Amino acid sequence: MGTHQLEIVEEREEEEEEKEEVIIKDRMKSEKVNLIKDQQDVEEPTLLLALKNEESNDANIWYLDNGESNHMCRCKEAFVKLDKKVKGNVSFGDFSKVQIQGKYIILISLKDGGHSLITNVYYVPKLKSNILSLEQLLERGYEIHMKDCFLWLRD
Repeated sequence: MGTHQLEIVEEREEEEEEKEEVIIKDRMKSEKVNLIKDQQDVEEPTLLLALKNEESNDANIWYLDNGESNHMCRCKEAFVKLDKKVKGNVSFGDFSKVQIQGKYIILISLKDGGHSLITNVYYVPKLKSNILSLEQLLERGYEIHMKDCFLWLRD
């Protein structure tokens, strides 16, 4: 798996932390191509993620990434709880950086109509796409099966 630098400074006060609950909205503004390059020591960088449709505006689309070690969401409305005191930067293989503006829990809709909570998700509003880390899901006990062009994810 590729290595990506993630600088996180969790600034927390000793007093009880203030939590913010928000309602999930279905749509966001359009997104453009999100490139995440592998930062391994290779001669040419490897593109890990690209969005073909530059006019896609669906904030509910999540990309499963086996090169990322953390979940990241660009849509503030997806968070059921958000700790805005968590700050830092995400560094990509092209040496660009985007700010982390919080961390906590999101609620996602499943294909079968159900819902699931995903924890330890960073709020990164300048991302072009939402990212679920396969590595983090495996660490939490999810099963991942890949065959041909299909991927199955089960908890």
